[in-house]
Formats: sequence, C-alpha cells, structure tokens
Amino acid sequence: MRLCQELFSALFRGLQAAVVVLVTFAGCFMRLQVAAALLLTAGLLISCGDSSLEEISSSRSPEEIYHIAHDYINGYDHEINLEKAVILYSMAAERGYPPAEYMLANMYLTGSMVETDLRRATSLFIRAAEHGIVEAQALLGRCLFEDTGLQVDQETALKYLIMAAGSDPASMTSLAYMHLTGNHVVKDTGKALALLNRAAEYKDPRALVILASIYINGDFGVQPDHYRGINLLQIAVAQPDNTDALIFFSQVYLEGKGVPQDEIRGLDYLRQAAEKDSPRAQYELGKYYWKKKNDYSKALNWIGKAAENGMLQAQEQLAYLYENGLGINQDLDNAIKWYERAAVRGSESAKYRLAVLLSRHRLDDQDSAGRIRELLGTLEHDAGSGDPVALRKLYYLYASSGRQEDREQAASYMKRIIDLGDMALLTSIARERFTGSVDLYADKPEAFRLMNIAAMAGYAPAQIQLADWYRAGEIRSGGEGDEASDGKDNIHAYVWYSLAADSDGSARSSRRNLRLRKDEIRQANDEILRLRKEIGRKQ
Repeated sequence: MRLCQELFSALFRGLQAAVVVLVTFAGCFMRLQVAAALLLTAGLLISCGDSSLEEISSSRSPEEIYHIAHDYINGYDHEINLEKAVILYSMAAERGYPPAEYMLANMYLTGSMVETDLRRATSLFIRAAEHGIVEAQALLGRCLFEDTGLQVDQETALKYLIMAAGSDPASMTSLAYMHLTGNHVVKDTGKALALLNRAAEYKDPRALVILASIYINGDFGVQPDHYRGINLLQIAVAQPDNTDALIFFSQVYLEGKGVPQDEIRGLDYLRQAAEKDSPRAQYELGKYYWKKKNDYSKALNWIGKAAENGMLQAQEQLAYLYENGLGINQDLDNAIKWYERAAVRGSESAKYRLAVLLSRHRLDDQDSAGRIRELLGTLEHDAGSGDPVALRKLYYLYASSGRQEDREQAASYMKRIIDLGDMALLTSIARERFTGSVDLYADKPEAFRLMNIAAMAGYAPAQIQLADWYRAGEIRSGGEGDEASDGKDNIHAYVWYSLAADSDGSARSSRRNLRLRKDEIRQANDEILRLRKEIGRKQ
C-alpha cells in the first residue's frame, strides 16, 4: 500500500510540473489557469497520503463529492475540516459539477477558506453560468450596474443578464429597466413592460415599484391608471425587501398622486423605510424635516443616520448642518470630518468646503495645509483652463483668509475673473462681498470696486445695483462703500439708473421715483455725459 502511495504521489508531482509549464505559456487563458489551480490543489493534498480523499476521488460521483464537502464544513458525520472541504469542492468542480463551481467561485470571491482570487472566481462563475446556475448568471449580469469585483466586460455581463432574466425576477427587472432607458440595449417599452409584468408575478419589489410609478405618473406613453398603480404599491409594501415601495408610497401621499394628500401618512411610510435602515429613506426624511418643517434637530438625526450608512449626499448635508450650527451648536471639527469623508469619495463640492474650513480654522496646521493643496488640485487645473466656477471658488477661498499672502492670491484670481469678461459673475461676487456669505466675509469698499468695474463695462444689472446702493446711502458720493454712512446720494442714484435705463425698463421706473431739484438734475446730466463717453471708450 505504501509503495502504491509513493507511486501515486510521484505521478501527481509529474502532473503538477506539467501543468505549471502549461500555465506559464498559457496564462492568458483563464479556464486553463483555474483547471490547473484545482488540479494542483487537489493533487497536493491527495499526494500527502490521505487514503480517505483518494477513495472518495476514485469511487464517488461529483455530486456525492460535493455533498461530502458540505458535510465537512458543517460537521455532519465528520469532524469539521475546512481544508478537506475545499479540496473536495475542487474535485467536484474540476469534474464539471455546476454547484461546486458556483460554491468554489464564491469562496475565491469572498476569500472564505481560500485566498481571494478574483480571476479564478470570475472563471468559475462563468463556468457555473454556462452550466445553468442562474445565481451565477445573475451575479455576472450585475457587473453592468455595480462593482462586484469580478473581471467581466460589459458584453459578457449583458449576455449573462439576459440568460438570468429567463427565470430570475431581479434580472428581469434590471433588463426591463435597460429596455425602458435604452441603456446597453435597444429601447423597447413593450419588451420592458412584459419583463416587468413577469417579475411582478414573482412579487419582485423593484418591478412592482417601477410598474406602480409608470401607472401613477403615466410614464413612457402608458395611460395613467392610479388604481392599478396603488394596488401594485400595496403588494410591494407587503414584501420583506420593501423600502423602495415605502419611499414611493410616502411620495404618493405627500404629493397627493392618485390619493388625497396626507402628510401624516406619507411621513409614516417614509419613517418605516428609514427605520429599516434605508439610507435613502433616512436622507429623504431628514431633508423633509429640514426643508418643509424647519425642524433641524430631527433633520440632523435622520441625515446623520444616512451619513453613517455611507450616503454621500447625506455626508455633505450633515457637514453643512454642523458647519452652520443648524439643529446643534456649531461644530467645525465635525463639519471638517464629514466634508473629508465626502471629499475622499470624490465630491468636488465637499473638497471645496473642506478647503475653505481648513484654511479659515487651521491656518497653522501643516497637515491641513498639505491637504488643502491636495484638495484644490482639480480646482487649480480647471481655473487654468479659464473655468469661471473654479476661479470663483478659488477667489472665495483665498479672499476669506486672514493672511496677507492669501489676499494677494485672491486678488490675482479676481484679476483673471475680470479679464475673463464675465460681468454677471463679477456682479454676483460683488453682491456677496457687500453682504457677506457662507464663503466670504463682507467688504463693502471691495464690493463697490468690483460692482463699479461691471457697471463701467455697461452691464445694466451692475448699474442698477450701484444706483440702489447710492439711493440707500450705502456709498459716499466719492464712491467708497461705508457701513456707517446713512446719507442718501440721489444724484449718483439718478446717474446710474439713467445709464441702465438705456437697456432696462425697470431702471426708468426707479429713476422716476427720485425727487431732484433742477440744479441736481443738471449736475447728474453732466455726470451721465461724462460716464457715457468713458464707457464708450472702454467698450
């Protein structure tokens, strides 16, 4: 017996060496690699002299080997032995038993009992899918919509999604949605509705919700049928995985779509979904309390839950609440933490807000300075291409700093904005410099300077704004913004309303409301003539 084992081991070592050579020259062929890996793994342990595995390999069918492996995992009739279970699954998979291929593929995908190997997992899932395992087909098809980790191109994923849609309700729904939108397949409403109705017969929650939405809203050319839509929603809500149905039902009652508007009932459905830990429902509920009820405490609670559950929008909104002290005392450290989480996930707006907070509140922190430079890389690149949005954000960032070098940097960005010639943008910035904003401290003299540039470029809204400021006594007659000044300057208001009146009718109406003496009108007309000539030269 021992001699036979030694001969068997020597033979297997020879096979192992041959397979290694083949894999070396055919590494690009995924199936050969997997087959080789299975043979090497099985051979390694069998050649160690385990007679029970040798006997099983030679005397049992692949199906029986698969079930024995299952027994080793669960301790049925054997002590639990995960190592033997892996080898037995490998034997059954090598001999083409589909459930074993699927089981082993999941092991390589998740790293359960073996080292994670996405290449092997992909090949084994494909083999299982080709052998009719619907779960493998569906998983490969999901690669079209999400990152599963599998190495599958779109054409292959679509192929297996179509195969899975033959019997898997979730795949039917996914394929139907693609036919509705024309994404990856030909747009075909009839085919989409047929697939959705089939999936709805299986009570697939997504199919029920999509169909309900189509009938309630009359989408895709379908005749609205509120009764049918509400009925489908009621069926969907009764399913275990029903959060999307609850969210849509809440919208139906909050907006009164096909039913009497009922805020209490609508919020109750949304709360049920939120309590099932749906990030979307938590975010929508928090947003409703924020925007509709002005209840920042409840908004903070629900948006916070959605943020903890990984929803990007919620993370940004939570940071905003902390930054501005809405529903809680202002907490800049927490604001920075949540903006940072969103920024790491690629949110450009979060990157900008993070940079603003770091620049304002951690000026002497070298680590913060490094992160600012990193986070603003994209903005700097876009600004270099003349992007007005990027230029505006960079100006606000540096203008809000208390350091002299940052103010000089802000001035350089402002010069580029002026050179760009976007007077609407310049006027908007000037208004925010006048009143102050979330991103920018108030600076009335600078606001007047910028508004005057836009007005002298002939931009009527800037001219009207200057007139309004003069009329309200916000600007001295010399043209300098002055917070303490309360003396109205109707002459200069008349001048700028008159200049704007050439292209804006509202300015003529505002000018008529001014009461000037004859000598003041003569003075104003002289100034109007002078400014028209100067504006003409600039243009």
